[in-house]
Amino acid sequence: MRHDEWWARWRVEDALGVPVVLPDDNSAPALFDFRIERAGDVAALEVVSATDSRRAATAAAINRVHMHQTPAPSLRGFWGASVDLKGKTRESVWPRVRGLPARLEPILRILEVHDVVDARATQASCYDGDVREAIEMLASIGVDRVWRPRPSMIDPGGGTIFLTIELKGPPAAPLDEAVADLVQFLWATNDVRRKLIDSGFAERHCFVSLNESSDWPLRYHMFPQATHPLVLPAVAPVLPPEITHLWIADDFSDTWHWSPADGWVAYEMPRGRVWRIRPRPGDYTPVPSRLAPANVWPAY
Repeated sequence: MRHDEWWARWRVEDALGVPVVLPDDNSAPALFDFRIERAGDVAALEVVSATDSRRAATAAAINRVHMHQTPAPSLRGFWGASVDLKGKTRESVWPRVRGLPARLEPILRILEVHDVVDARATQASCYDGDVREAIEMLASIGVDRVWRPRPSMIDPGGGTIFLTIELKGPPAAPLDEAVADLVQFLWATNDVRRKLIDSGFAERHCFVSLNESSDWPLRYHMFPQATHPLVLPAVAPVLPPEITHLWIADDFSDTWHWSPADGWVAYEMPRGRVWRIRPRPGDYTPVPSRLAPANVWPAY
């Protein structure tokens, strides 16, 4: 099962509080990904990743670093690190990112001790002492920014470092235009549209997974910061007729959902569990299926 499918299933189930299970028979390639079971009704769910070919090579190089996340035993929590790859060729990306987690861990340990949860290499002068020296080291190893997406979440088994591509902002496209660009992408996903309409269900959900190789404008708007608090789109998306409900999420962002009944709604990152980009045994217990117990998501 692909990472984006696991991630989408977890988020939708957490948001709706109902079982999201495999189809009755997942042997046929034309079947949609999941069934959403709620209030005695069933809806289809198909997952698709929105990728930008111009960024795919760089993202692939970062993904080679343990699927872009690396255990960091000396840390307490989860850290994101944006890598500055400006001017780097495809061949030079991998050597640059390969050793970054090991060099980052002692820097992040200093920031954790001083309760710093977000720091940019260009802002070292705002700090003193050990913190200033640690932040100054970020630029020397090619890291633009480090941050804790969920500072309150502590992993007793040690921390994790997640590498992502540096994304300069703000983007030129406003929020509603960025969403319209994503919807235009969905109009071109003939395979996704066919699987949903062939399901025969009245509700047909499409979950769009964003990642390092996705276009930047929409990702920027989905990350609330001091410079731009979270704002949801103001207009309804003009979806293909085969798609009735839309979900959008990035690995670090909250989950955005649009439905004809409720419009745009944002769901927080799933809480109450140790948060990791990829699951480990015991991380996740699926909601039991009321309709097809044999087809519940398999245990890890």
